[in-house]
Amino acid sequence: MSLLFALIVALSPPVGMSPHEAVEALCGGPDALPMQVAGSRHFVDVTLSGPKGKETFRFHVDTGGNTPGVMLRRSVATRLGFASEAALPRSLQIGEHVIALPKGARWILTGDRPDTARKSFDAGQLGAGFLSRFIVCIDPERGRLGLGDPSRIRIDHGEASLPLILQPGGPNRALYPFLFVRVGQGGYGMLLDTGATSSMLERRPMEFLHGANPSWPLVRGAAGDADMIAGAFAEQMLRADGLKATFPKTAFAKLKLSGAPTIELGSALFVERPDGTWNQMFGTIPFTGGSYGAIANDVLNRFKLLIDYPAARLWLEPSRRAPDRSASMSRIGVAIEFGKDGCPVVRQISDRNAPMVLEKLHTGDVLVEAGGADLCKLPHHQVSEALAGEPGQTRSLHIRRGDQVIALQLPVANLLAPTR
Repeated sequence: MSLLFALIVALSPPVGMSPHEAVEALCGGPDALPMQVAGSRHFVDVTLSGPKGKETFRFHVDTGGNTPGVMLRRSVATRLGFASEAALPRSLQIGEHVIALPKGARWILTGDRPDTARKSFDAGQLGAGFLSRFIVCIDPERGRLGLGDPSRIRIDHGEASLPLILQPGGPNRALYPFLFVRVGQGGYGMLLDTGATSSMLERRPMEFLHGANPSWPLVRGAAGDADMIAGAFAEQMLRADGLKATFPKTAFAKLKLSGAPTIELGSALFVERPDGTWNQMFGTIPFTGGSYGAIANDVLNRFKLLIDYPAARLWLEPSRRAPDRSASMSRIGVAIEFGKDGCPVVRQISDRNAPMVLEKLHTGDVLVEAGGADLCKLPHHQVSEALAGEPGQTRSLHIRRGDQVIALQLPVANLLAPTR
């Protein structure tokens, strides 16, 4: 590129386009980045070259993730010969594309997590401090991530896109996107969280919603790929129907909005979190009366997402992507953690399992095989897939209990069957 052409490009006005055109340009064009969806989460392959070698690693894409922007396990940095965060590169190779770290984003090194919760999960993360510098497209159906330059693109949203509440965090003012979501008789501020498999809600609003809607199924004990805490406590899980994303009317005048669309989100699987969780993490969210949870990929993977951070707008376009098997709630419902030998250990057993599961399976049992698959060699979401099925089917399990290996034939149940 000549200097004159580069100058012309730099001085050209931003290209205007509709939200749909932006989705097609960012997630369907030549600059779209390959993305994998595994266990309902989003990942990209990042190639890093250091003084001691070059390797490709899986990075988690998480709008609710780290404030600095780009997270890496310290052991990976050491293996490649990077002595500090400052020594890490100022660009990322994602697939065949090289993406410069935007102004305000930086690396952060983290200690290696014990693989008790999610074995082989990731080596790094693209978090809020990185993603919020772009116009972001996420297309789970095509498996594409788009990172648009805000200086080159202008989205003509009109009244079709939903206003976002962007909450700054950290010294680099990373932006965390929040929605206002109507659930039954309640309205709640919720983080738009592409980093989680299942939506989350604090205990008090969850209990209120179940009391007001007793037909909504409630499961205790955790199940499926929603479990992120390795069975540390018996989570409640509530399926809520008829969610609607909108915007608080109290914000219209202050933000000079004439109105806001209402977007039908469908149902959500809310996983319990302690009261005060989001306020402690993000502070007071304006206009919403407080933040009480997160909308995650059990909902978001039904859509193509366009997150316009500079304009504080969200566009959702329905996707035809089928739900992940690992997220199915027709299953043998358990919460697991991984032992030192890499095998999954049962820590919670969901209360709405088939009676035979509740009778035959015990907490502390080690799951070693399902349908001939060695579960000790599989990451969390593949263990979850192996326990899923259709109601009435059985799963052939081998478990280790003390010094014994026991063969079990256990039935699958719909843990979210309607209550009567």
